[in-house]
Amino acid sequence: MNVSFRSAERHDALTIVPFLRDRDRINLIRQGNPTEVIQAAMSESISNYVGLVEGVPAVLWGLRAAQLLDNSAYIWMLGTSIIDDYPIHFLRFSRAAIKMMRERYRVLYGEIETDYKASQRWLQWCGAKITPHERHLMFVLHNE
Repeated sequence: MNVSFRSAERHDALTIVPFLRDRDRINLIRQGNPTEVIQAAMSESISNYVGLVEGVPAVLWGLRAAQLLDNSAYIWMLGTSIIDDYPIHFLRFSRAAIKMMRERYRVLYGEIETDYKASQRWLQWCGAKITPHERHLMFVLHNE
């Protein structure tokens, strides 16, 4: 299986939408046109990446820093059903992707929904600390 990561481009927002997990698609639709919502998030991010399986987008994520020289970054991520089809590959490559992001930022943080147990397990496996925060959960990955 050919798995690769690269910097995401605007067209990746359009390419990933048909493959999104239902939960991610529904959350995007609540905000507007999914492709436009993703492209706006990409525009607000300082770095965007896409993970591909056999050339098909499996995951798209971006990093936002509160300040230009900040040592922490907010991470957002969208996943596709491909992740569910190849969980072991996703786990293996996700550690490498997080390591790549942590080279630049000492702390990565973000939010997940309280009932999204699979994401909670994955984040904990990656070393995240998860705590309640308003109506969501907050996760934090510290660079060791």
